[in-house]
Amino acid sequence: MESLDIRKRPKTTGALLFVALLFLYTPSDGVPVFDSERAFTLLEKQCAFGPRVPNSAPHRAQLKWMTAELSKLKGAQVSLDSFTHIDKRRKSSLKLTNVSVVFKGKAPGRRLFCAHWDCRPWCDQDPNPNMRNTPVTGANDGASGVAVLMETCRLLSQSTPPVTIEILLFDGEDYGMNDDQWCLGSKRFAERIKKSDYNFAILLDMIGDKDLSIPMEMNSLNLAPQLTMRIFETAVKLNLPAFKKQNGIAIYDDHMPLLEKGIPSVDLIDFDYRYWHTTADTPDKCSKESLGQVGKLIVQLMYE
Repeated sequence: MESLDIRKRPKTTGALLFVALLFLYTPSDGVPVFDSERAFTLLEKQCAFGPRVPNSAPHRAQLKWMTAELSKLKGAQVSLDSFTHIDKRRKSSLKLTNVSVVFKGKAPGRRLFCAHWDCRPWCDQDPNPNMRNTPVTGANDGASGVAVLMETCRLLSQSTPPVTIEILLFDGEDYGMNDDQWCLGSKRFAERIKKSDYNFAILLDMIGDKDLSIPMEMNSLNLAPQLTMRIFETAVKLNLPAFKKQNGIAIYDDHMPLLEKGIPSVDLIDFDYRYWHTTADTPDKCSKESLGQVGKLIVQLMYE
């Protein structure tokens, strides 16, 4: 993802009018309990493959592992959307795959929860110039969001949600560099769906930092204000101190293609992370407590 002030606003007004009706915002005692220990183990497992850079052996290994683990879950409808991205600038062809997991709910409606599972090919922010062509391990930037959502899949397999939940793991999010080749998987997804099929979307990115602090990302707040405020109000009611009801910066991330499609979407991200796009983005910089706070909020939003 990149920090960017997006001034062109997608037409999401109509969709936002009914967002407030989608939740019962009083935290429920009936929702499943998120297991932060399991989530952290899932984060470590991903990093153990190595940097999940497109076209690499670790990338293929993680895809195989995720598909196998998710397919074991009761009620999980797992589908893969594999596609090729041609990078004319670098004269390369990327083999990318979006992973979708659907759990049917009791009532009409569909809520989308997403993260990216790929790693960046270059540590372009590393303090050591000699390391800037090294791929990123991506413990926080990638693995953290996937870990939380994979653990919620286990809970969804055990307890039917009130409405249909779709987990979408995007590929090719972190490939851009001074160009428009960011968020390749979410752009493809947005091109192939109908906005009417989704009530809203919530994106998790860089949510495992030990010193977690998630403000209201400005594109989310500007373009999906009701949804953003309801999410952070729920976090307050759940007593989750990592979530700050204060303005953050504007980020171009996987939620932007969804917003441009007309789907109310919010990016939950702690962009104040000193190890972003460096060789030091490793599991020891993350914590189960941070994953636990985010997981508790996400499960609440899934089951309300």
